[in-house]
Amino acid sequence: MLNRVLLEEPYKKSYIEELQSYLQNGFDEQILFPKIDSLFNFIKNDYFADTLKMYSNEQIVQNLEEKVGLVPGLKSFIANRKKSVTTQLDSLITSTKDKNNLSNSPDFQLFQNYPNPFNPITTISFELKKANHIILDVYDMNGRKIVALINREQKAGQYSVTFDATGLASGVYLFNLNVAGKFKKTGKMILIH
Repeated sequence: MLNRVLLEEPYKKSYIEELQSYLQNGFDEQILFPKIDSLFNFIKNDYFADTLKMYSNEQIVQNLEEKVGLVPGLKSFIANRKKSVTTQLDSLITSTKDKNNLSNSPDFQLFQNYPNPFNPITTISFELKKANHIILDVYDMNGRKIVALINREQKAGQYSVTFDATGLASGVYLFNLNVAGKFKKTGKMILIH
């Protein structure tokens, strides 16, 4: 059923935004891990005193970080779930036909940024078959321009531009290449902190 829903662009966009929100808010290790430690410190004396507990004191401390038996470690579960959501997001926003070349224009090629996902620096590459005025901008998912990376005449050739997302929230961002005001191509990239 999810695959059918994702065929409809408005639903797909909504689903991607929800996953993005989970990445930003639901899996922030800098927020969650101190809360886990604080909660454990709050209950550990009572847990350690319990004579009917299922796990030893050492096992419960170990289980905060890693799997004990069939029970996943709380912190490792959060980190692994974050990786899983990131992989799912990447597969949703990256073309399955050609993950590298995002354009099919005879005048230029726009390539998928690398690395993707990234933290906080990535490289956006493109190739021009002939000299043209180009504009390369980065936008958030709400369509707000984050930064103009290039706005000038470029000779024919291959180019790579570094995008530094320091200070930006985790999430999906768009990079848009406009060639001579006639041809546009957009790629999606994922920033993860």
